[in-house]
Amino acid sequence: MTHVLEDEVTLYLNGRLESDRVASIETHLSDCTVCKTRLDQTLHFITQLADIGRRQRVYASLEKRREPRFASEGILSLQLLRPLSFERLTGRIINVSRSGAALSLAVSLELGTLVQVRVGTMILLGEVRHCAKTGDDFRIGVRLEDVVESDLTPRAQSP
Repeated sequence: MTHVLEDEVTLYLNGRLESDRVASIETHLSDCTVCKTRLDQTLHFITQLADIGRRQRVYASLEKRREPRFASEGILSLQLLRPLSFERLTGRIINVSRSGAALSLAVSLELGTLVQVRVGTMILLGEVRHCAKTGDDFRIGVRLEDVVESDLTPRAQSP
């Protein structure tokens, strides 16, 4: 008795064999426990792979941050501390957590850049960990190193 080849088992399960070969394999499988067992094992393996793929897609879509983010709105003023720049950039704050913030700026920032962000009377010090183009702006992820409240009233931006 000639057994079904392993490649043919996979092609059979994927529906990629011609109908006359499918009929021949099905006839053989009805009489051969060795090939039927191989078919069951292959099907089980393919099912496990598919399940792993589904779980990976679900995991990839889940929030992986350790802390919840809270939506926030406000205009911010940002200064680069390393590399040092005295220019102040204006942008928007998108969300914040205890250890991070998402900002929207018109310019890209290099990963690892240290920044000072002023929002109202709050001063956030942190490091750029993420930067991606989103539409016309860049979404900047900042890992916060320190947050302090300033006694100073925010300065009006000069035109």
